[in-house]
Amino acid sequence: MFELWGKILKDIPKLKKLSIKNNFSIFHSLIAEIFSDLLVGLGNPTPDSNDNRHNIGFKIIDAINKKFALSKQKPKFKGLLTTGNISNKKVYAIKPLTFMNNSGICIRELIEYFKINAENVIVFHDDLDIDFGKIKAKFGGSSAGHNGIESIDKFIGKEY
Repeated sequence: MFELWGKILKDIPKLKKLSIKNNFSIFHSLIAEIFSDLLVGLGNPTPDSNDNRHNIGFKIIDAINKKFALSKQKPKFKGLLTTGNISNKKVYAIKPLTFMNNSGICIRELIEYFKINAENVIVFHDDLDIDFGKIKAKFGGSSAGHNGIESIDKFIGKEY
C-alpha cells in the first residue's frame, strides 16, 4: 500500500528526481485510508507556471486523476473539477483557476454546493521551507505565510 505515492509521483514528468522515502507513507495513508471528500491541488493556471515547483499541487491532482481514472477535468466552481471513486468512496478533485492567492474562493463554492465539511478537505501545495522532494502533513494551524493557504483559511476556516 505504501508504494502508491511512489507510483503516483513517478507519473509526474518533471519530478522523477524525488526521493521516495517514508514521507510518502504519510500522504499515502491520508489518501488510501481516509479518502477525503475533496482533494485540492494549488497552483497557478499560466503556461509559464506548468513545470514550476509552485504548481506541485496541480501535478499531484493530475497524477491522482490518472492513477484512479477519475473523470475528465471540467471547468466548474472557478477551477478544473474531476470526480470519481477511490476505494468505493466518491471523491472530488479540483485545481483552482483563481491563481494561488485566491484559491479559497473556488474551494468555498465547491464545498458549499456539495455540502462538504472543511475537515474532509486535503490541500496539496508547495512550501519553500521544506526541501524539494520532501512532504509534510499538517492539520489546521497557521498558513506560515503561504498566500494560497491564507486564502483558504479566510474562506473555509483552518480545520482542513
